Order: sequence, then C-alpha cells, then structure tokens
Amino acid sequence: MYLFDENISRHLVEFMKHLGVEASHVESAYGLGILDVEFLPLIKDSDTILVTVDYNMKSFSGKDGHGAILRENNIKALFLPKSFLRRPIGIPESAYPSIGWAQCLWILRYWHEIDTQVSQMKNLSLAQINDRGKVERI
Repeated sequence: MYLFDENISRHLVEFMKHLGVEASHVESAYGLGILDVEFLPLIKDSDTILVTVDYNMKSFSGKDGHGAILRENNIKALFLPKSFLRRPIGIPESAYPSIGWAQCLWILRYWHEIDTQVSQMKNLSLAQINDRGKVERI
C-alpha cells in the first residue's frame, strides 16, 4: 500500500484510489496535523510505502531530517520530483486551471510505470522519482 504524505493532496489520493491504486493519505489514516515523528514509527517494518515530496525528510540532520528514523524503522519511502508541488510537470502552465490538474495528469501518465518499477525492486528502502517517472534508489 502507498501512504501519501500531507504535502500531497488528499483529493489526488482519492482519485488514485478510484483508479485502483491501493493508497491512503496520512491525514485520513492518522489524523490532520500528525507529526512525521509520530506516524513514521507506526509504519515500520510494513509493506507500506510512504510517498512524499518532503526532501528534508531524507536528511540525517536538523529537526526535519528524518533519514535516521526512516532507516532505523525499515520504512520504504518514495520521493516524488521536487517540481511536483511547484509547477506543472511537462505541461504548459496555461493549459490547465491549476497545478492540481497538472499533478493528476502526471500521476496518470507515470504511476503505472512507477508502481511496476517499485514492485520489481528488491529490498526497497529510499528511492527518488524523477520528472519522467524513473525510480532511482537513494
């Protein structure tokens, strides 16, 4: 199952669920405003794969650096492209009324490929997804 972090729209997750993706959102699973340090241990050693755009999370230093928590708890995490929240990816900005549309189109375009790559990765830990949907281990 994919667990989407709060920095990704819960509406996008609902859209994905309607497409048959086994997914949940941190907000619906653990409540609005739960801290990373509170929910991360709850998914340790599970088949759950955290999907996030919070690149600070993979750091091993600072208050938002949860890299150690991810590794110590054997948490699998996918980091969407940094551009996912900032701009439409591969879509002219004028083509759609909001970034949400662009994110939905990106997910539609690449999610099957991402899921296939993830399912073929043995011992997935931390991985980064590029703008073209390629999954690369960190």
